[in-house]
Amino acid sequence: MRLPPKYINLALLVLGFGVGQGSLFLANTYLYWTGHYLLVAEFGSANALVTLLAFVGDWGGASYLAARAAAPGAADEAAEVAYASLSAFRLLLAAVYGLALAFVWRGDGGFLTAYLVASAPSLIANAVNPVGLLDGRGRSGPAGLLQALPWISVAVAAPFCADLDVRSSGWLLGALTSAATGLTVAAQLVIARIRIVPAASGLTLRQISRVALAAAPYMSTALPGHLLYRGQIYLANAYLPAAAVALFIYARQIVGVGYQATGFYLRVDWRDFAAWLRRAHPTAMQVLYRSGAVRLGVVAMSGLIVLAAVIGPYRPELARVLAVYALAVVTVTSSATLQRVYLLSNRAGDSVIILATTNALGLVSGWGACGLKTIYVLILAEISAGLMQILLLGGFPYPLRPTPRAGAFPKP
Repeated sequence: MRLPPKYINLALLVLGFGVGQGSLFLANTYLYWTGHYLLVAEFGSANALVTLLAFVGDWGGASYLAARAAAPGAADEAAEVAYASLSAFRLLLAAVYGLALAFVWRGDGGFLTAYLVASAPSLIANAVNPVGLLDGRGRSGPAGLLQALPWISVAVAAPFCADLDVRSSGWLLGALTSAATGLTVAAQLVIARIRIVPAASGLTLRQISRVALAAAPYMSTALPGHLLYRGQIYLANAYLPAAAVALFIYARQIVGVGYQATGFYLRVDWRDFAAWLRRAHPTAMQVLYRSGAVRLGVVAMSGLIVLAAVIGPYRPELARVLAVYALAVVTVTSSATLQRVYLLSNRAGDSVIILATTNALGLVSGWGACGLKTIYVLILAEISAGLMQILLLGGFPYPLRPTPRAGAFPKP
């Protein structure tokens, strides 16, 4: 029996993640278990900032373009015009970042400065990535497989950086990130087969502004979660020793496997979920009960707890952190599933307010407890923020009915 395309794409996404992030995890495992805590902390902190810049620079394109391409009766031409318009806006954002970096950089600094400068070209390449179109057209698998390339290149080089000074390490890893990202996006464009000339022929400032405004809620909905994690990194660097920062980053990378797995499912489920939502108008409880991503999150949480039990005799401090952090996979996945309801129901404004408030409260609570000098306050802050989001997004104890409402943001 032939598998549905959704599951083939999911398998390719998981394979790409396993090869890419898996190789980086092995490199970090070597560095962490051999005591190179400073390099783990330096790269983890710098990479967190660069990936945040890449997320903002994408401007919600991964989700917005997927929604455009997957909409009922959507024409390829209209989706490609949206892609061209959004790419023009994203190139403008990349140029602004480049100018700001050129203004503040003075040719010195440590790992962070070197990595920011050397990886800047990757943000320009990402500005024209067609991932959203590929997701919406049911071809997310090849795109995900290609996205492993930057992680593989960094993973291969990272162990050799243990013997370099931190500035040289930053230059090397940043340059590899840029080169591999450029190759990745070029290959994705070949797969997408976008008709560039027709798509770009009608570009106007009004069209670019309209698409940028329409895509904004897709970026701003997920932005508070990204800011929460970067805030956790900042607090860890400010209040904890390098070994504890490395432990937090390393544990977060392991837990991130669960985040990524459920995120992949959400990506390949765009079409089916949107169609079901239009038909069923379910309550929040029905959404969570039906969600394959939430069920996958429960499986991932269980796997993390088992992993913690296995490594407990060898690394008890890591095992304890993983056992606590595992719950975050379910809370984050449940919140992300309900966020998607708001996006597809044209209620992104409400979602952004809820997410910004709860993540800010979580970060403030973590900051207030940093005097305890333990990473558990950062983990519990993330879990508590997720729980608040589930309650508020779901309207518990009152049922959420995803009825479209005109208002804050234009429809995709």
